[in-house]
Amino acid sequence: MIPSYTEVLESRSRFQVYFIDSGFNPIASPVMQLAIRQFQLFAKDADLFLLDEKTSTSFLRKFPLLIGKDPVIVVVDNVARKQGFESGFGVHFQFGSMRTEDRMRYYVKLLLRAMNDPYARQDLAATMREAVHLDGVRGTYQILMETLSTELHHH
Repeated sequence: MIPSYTEVLESRSRFQVYFIDSGFNPIASPVMQLAIRQFQLFAKDADLFLLDEKTSTSFLRKFPLLIGKDPVIVVVDNVARKQGFESGFGVHFQFGSMRTEDRMRYYVKLLLRAMNDPYARQDLAATMREAVHLDGVRGTYQILMETLSTELHHH
């Protein structure tokens, strides 16, 4: 069950992690189950909230732009929320928007590393935004290089 706003405000942990899975994406759901186990083992200073299918569906009805993009992991950084960080107070990953299971697992590892690294967790939202941006730049570069290589071989 989703905790009330008061319960969220009273949380003593630095992070709150919500696992939202309506069952919409049967390919991504097993990766989410693995992610939950990894968070149980490695997410220091975090309260974990596993939303069942009914609660996940209710959540997605409130945020319809996420329908079809679940499973979703949402991390709220209570320190950032209380201090009003300009970069934001949380991150979320939409597994249903990712093309491969490897990508999903990669972002789970990246997020867990950032949550456990004293420097990276100082501003988790900024850290993750930068990491995802750099990953996108690397991907764009790789596509360009592959295209250029193909073009050179054909001429």
